[in-house]
Amino acid sequence: MAEKDIELLDRILHSKKFSWIDRCLIISGLSLGLQRNFDKEKFSVLSNYVHSDDPMVSQRALTGLIIAFYLYDDRIWLYQDLETIFDSLMTETPKDILKHLILQLLKACDTENISKKFREEIIPEVIKLESQLKDKLDLDKLVSEEFDIEKNPDWEKIFEDSPNLANKLQEFTDMQMEGSDVLMGTFSMLKHFDFFKKEENWFLPFFENTDGDGLITHTDENRETTSILFNSPYMCNSDKYSMLFNLFKLPLTQRETIIGMLKAEQEQLKEITTDKENTDPFTRNKIIITHSIQDLYRFVKLYHSHNEIPDIFQKAWDMPDTLHFKAIIDSTDSLPDIAHFYFSRDIFDRALLSYELLTFQQQDNPILYEKAGYCSERIKDY
Repeated sequence: MAEKDIELLDRILHSKKFSWIDRCLIISGLSLGLQRNFDKEKFSVLSNYVHSDDPMVSQRALTGLIIAFYLYDDRIWLYQDLETIFDSLMTETPKDILKHLILQLLKACDTENISKKFREEIIPEVIKLESQLKDKLDLDKLVSEEFDIEKNPDWEKIFEDSPNLANKLQEFTDMQMEGSDVLMGTFSMLKHFDFFKKEENWFLPFFENTDGDGLITHTDENRETTSILFNSPYMCNSDKYSMLFNLFKLPLTQRETIIGMLKAEQEQLKEITTDKENTDPFTRNKIIITHSIQDLYRFVKLYHSHNEIPDIFQKAWDMPDTLHFKAIIDSTDSLPDIAHFYFSRDIFDRALLSYELLTFQQQDNPILYEKAGYCSERIKDY
């Protein structure tokens, strides 16, 4: 990266002529470029953007930097200025944010397994119950004007013939609440719109009253819809655009019904988010990080030229084995969370390595030895 480019990007960071959306797209471009080729100057520029007062900008830059430090772990030590940037991140970034970021990266790598589980375990059960659901929920009225979204059916009776389905749906709900990407399988089918033919649109932040890169006209209905989607904490930016475009492909009555449901759900989500913010001051930052990683995952996996893009999510992400991530893990005390993640996802070889490291730190904790033994048994390492 040339010196004049660095100066220009620095001016954009501090200029009022550019919006936070412009800065977010710049960060995504820098991060993608850095994932393809090592460039120490891009590290420096992203480090400057981390210090932005806007969390939408700073947390995107932080995510791009942390991914780059993992990808180039074996050569960072050759550049003292990059080590200085890393040390500053460790010092200035709240430990809770760093822990969340590395756990979200791990969860992103497990997205395909989640989608596969949804296809193989949830969908067949739903199809089996289709006729019963149609009768009990009176789905024909779903798109009629008389349908009242306040009248909830008795879900226990509906699922009494398939208790496993209810348990599995609850499991997926819990995973979503923890930040796992359970929506990839659903929204992967909704990336065929012209909007997604442009590479940069996969990283375009979703904002209120967006025109979807000129594909949506400004109307009162559109403003209400974009406002509802903007405030959803569980859909990443890319999926919000998918939902927006898909909604306006539906007939008016169906669209109004779904928008009404989303509006009712929004009130509940607002309460949940407010409660979280009262106990965790970093809630908003964590949501931004989660969405940034999920946007990147969709681009890498679904973009029409994705075969030309390095798939960073195919890497082992052996975090405890890398110098800089080991420093983050030790500093944030994340190893128990990483071990639990692998263990709960039945990734027993990686879980075993994590539990073995933990036994060195906590030699008097019998539970760690029990779990390590169980992992050894599951991978037949008797």
